[in-house]
Amino acid sequence: MEFTAAVSAPYRLWARAVGPVDAPPHASYLAGLIPSAKLVTVGGMGHALAPAVLDPLADAVLAHTGAVAPGRVGPSPPAGPVQG
Repeated sequence: MEFTAAVSAPYRLWARAVGPVDAPPHASYLAGLIPSAKLVTVGGMGHALAPAVLDPLADAVLAHTGAVAPGRVGPSPPAGPVQG
């Protein structure tokens, strides 16, 4: 996973606090390999998103995107000329 050291974009890993299949140490390990990574754990989150998880997860995603592109609303503009 040598490529992970080259990641410089703001990077978030979303993980559940505890899980039977992929325990939090895996997400923590991956976050340690990416210099710009931040691990966000969401209590109660699993493979299926329960209604109780939606607000905390949405708050975390909005906090991240707001920090990356403050004041931006909507999708990013195309990077180059639009091909038609």
